[in-house]
Amino acid sequence: MPRSVYFNQRVKSEQALFEDLIVESIKVYGFDMFYLPRNIVSQDMLLNEDTETRFDAAFNIEMYIESVEGYEGDGVLMSKFGLEIRNQLKIAVSRRRWEQSIGRWNKGFNNYRPSEGDLVYIPDIKGLFEIKLVDLESPFHQLNNLPVYKMTLQLFEYRGEDLNTGIKQIDAVQNQMSTEASYRGTFTYADASIKFNLNEYVTLLYQSGATGRAKITDLKYVQAQTYPYYIQLSNLSFTDGTIHPLASSVVISSEITAATGTLMQVYTLTDGDAALSDSNVSIQNNPIERLATEFIDFTAVNPFGSTDDV
Repeated sequence: MPRSVYFNQRVKSEQALFEDLIVESIKVYGFDMFYLPRNIVSQDMLLNEDTETRFDAAFNIEMYIESVEGYEGDGVLMSKFGLEIRNQLKIAVSRRRWEQSIGRWNKGFNNYRPSEGDLVYIPDIKGLFEIKLVDLESPFHQLNNLPVYKMTLQLFEYRGEDLNTGIKQIDAVQNQMSTEASYRGTFTYADASIKFNLNEYVTLLYQSGATGRAKITDLKYVQAQTYPYYIQLSNLSFTDGTIHPLASSVVISSEITAATGTLMQVYTLTDGDAALSDSNVSIQNNPIERLATEFIDFTAVNPFGSTDDV
């Protein structure tokens, strides 16, 4: 039997009323959150993954947390890679409010909807989450319209992204989570009598004119090297919001004293300890690789026994 002709699900006024009620409900029962669109700086087209990303903007908007009983997902578990925290949340945002607060200003990143890989910061629980899935059809065409976006979030795992949103609580994640020994190299002092201090912040001046800031996490004298002073830098940030890899000829200036120096050589993780001939360097890729070869003897034809056994 066909539906009654006296009721129509496509009445615009009823659809608008339904959407108005959702917007008002989220404003009453929701939370103020910050939406961070992901900006891909460089992309590996072979593996189809972003090698460098940054987050330059944070849009304030109200959203509703549907996970009222607490975190979902796998929670805290022990894997072969160590302790992992896979807390998940489900949230909803009005499509109309998303377009008003984010979509119209977000054309440079995403043209029409929230995207997987973007971040959401919830100040009330001090959590930074990554969008894993955006459900575009829930609730499923109740009045022949789709008034909300529903998103599945998972606790964000920092992987070296640059956070320059202007929100202190969000940008602090980069300083707290960035690797201590991310950048290393040797340098010479302009005046050896005025030296840098460990754990101080320094200004970086590139030949291209770019200006950055970093923290000294290791500083030592290496006698055997041509350029005898070794430095480790972390928490790199730049005034232009663009990521600039550490390079030789960068001028380092102390923010506390008059000490200055020039990077002469930059080392990567693949250089290992041998690059500095210093066993005290915290990067130990080469020694680990050498020790790993002792676990399995690949010269044995039959590692489970002798072929001559009867």
